[in-house]
Amino acid sequence: MLEGIHELPADSLVLIEDSDADARVVVRAIEKNNLDVALTHFGDVERASEFLNAHKEPDTRRIVLLDLNLPGSGGLDLLKRIKSSETLKHTPVVVWTTSDQPSDVSDAYANGANGFIVKPMGLSDATQCIADICHYWFERSVLPK
Repeated sequence: MLEGIHELPADSLVLIEDSDADARVVVRAIEKNNLDVALTHFGDVERASEFLNAHKEPDTRRIVLLDLNLPGSGGLDLLKRIKSSETLKHTPVVVWTTSDQPSDVSDAYANGANGFIVKPMGLSDATQCIADICHYWFERSVLPK
């Protein structure tokens, strides 16, 4: 439903999430908060990895919102790939997962995650959380180009 490649304006959020329901929450949050952010969604590691490696636009500020619990090789594997790539290693990756296991938090940060957020349970909290993430990374932080 939401998967695919779209035009990327200056601010781009790449969502790697296999749950359509959770992806819809992100879409709703962007719409409800009138965020000027292009969303590109992938439900699996391989397609997301191909996209990230093929689309390295120098004028795009991009963050990756990454679920850990993905089919196939999983989110942690993709995080390792991103952070070991010369061209992608400076791309901020925020883990967005249902897990609050200390080992998942430690593993994510040990492999270069720039943030770790446990998905809020309610729609209102999740909507606010996505807005907070976008405001922080696109308005407050200076991102590499």
